[in-house]
Amino acid sequence: MLEKILIPVDGTPRAEAVLWHLARLLRGRESQVVFLRVIEPILGYPGVETGAIVENERAEAKAYFKELKERLPARDARVTGLIREGYPADVILHVAKEERATLIAMGTHGRTGIARWAWGSVAEDVLRGADVPVLLTRSDRREGAGWIPASPEEAPFRRLLVPTDGSEAAAAALPVAASVARDFGAEVVALHVVPEHAELVMGHTAVPDAPPSPELGRRIAAEFVAPLTDEGLKTRAEGVAGDAVEKILETAARREADLIVMGTHGRSGLARLGLGSVTERVLRGAAVPMLVVRASTTSARRRKLARGAATS
Repeated sequence: MLEKILIPVDGTPRAEAVLWHLARLLRGRESQVVFLRVIEPILGYPGVETGAIVENERAEAKAYFKELKERLPARDARVTGLIREGYPADVILHVAKEERATLIAMGTHGRTGIARWAWGSVAEDVLRGADVPVLLTRSDRREGAGWIPASPEEAPFRRLLVPTDGSEAAAAALPVAASVARDFGAEVVALHVVPEHAELVMGHTAVPDAPPSPELGRRIAAEFVAPLTDEGLKTRAEGVAGDAVEKILETAARREADLIVMGTHGRSGLARLGLGSVTERVLRGAAVPMLVVRASTTSARRRKLARGAATS
């Protein structure tokens, strides 16, 4: 997953906030980092030389790439910069395929989550169409406010939270979480939130009209994370009852998770992101970065990660 990372940047702290977390992932790796600056179409006006404006933006982007390379703490990474013209989401997705990126890393805009870019938003459209995992982080956290701390190596990923609702979409996150856990020796905390009224979940039957059972949730979470447990990775299964978003955020804080890994449905499943889906709402409130994995893109990745486990 960390072989080649595409990072769209626009010169703002919002876009740069993801770099510190990425440096944590890349410590000691010879990964490829591709910075991408997208120059959006400029409408022509009488007397305005748009070509000169574009050339100026290109020159600024090249200088910016040089600055980013010097400040990126992941010293072992091979860094390049690309400049493309077009609409940001379309260009990001095209370049991700063109460059065979294995991860897209993006910053988001504060408390509004990705709603800042809603209705044709860049982040939502990228999430919808990405064929690789997307790392998202908010820009209003301490580590993003004053640029990058000196030693991201001192803040490894020790605990990952992976929520599951029993769906195939949720299962998409597990092999990606396993890959990170192997690399860092991290604990994987699987969480199932039992809704207020659930009579059948993953083959487990709840008693009708009975209070939601955290024990039912724990059993579901244990089954979900069992392949990682059997592999010898550190795991924990938790079950709680209540609102999914509230309990995911609460558990992330209580367990001091460093990363939330969530699976999503395919292209149509993310269409609800701007309207308050669980993924978007968790992102809005999360104090840690999120790694979002689309279910329809994980079959081949699972086989690759499984081979990696066999040889690790």
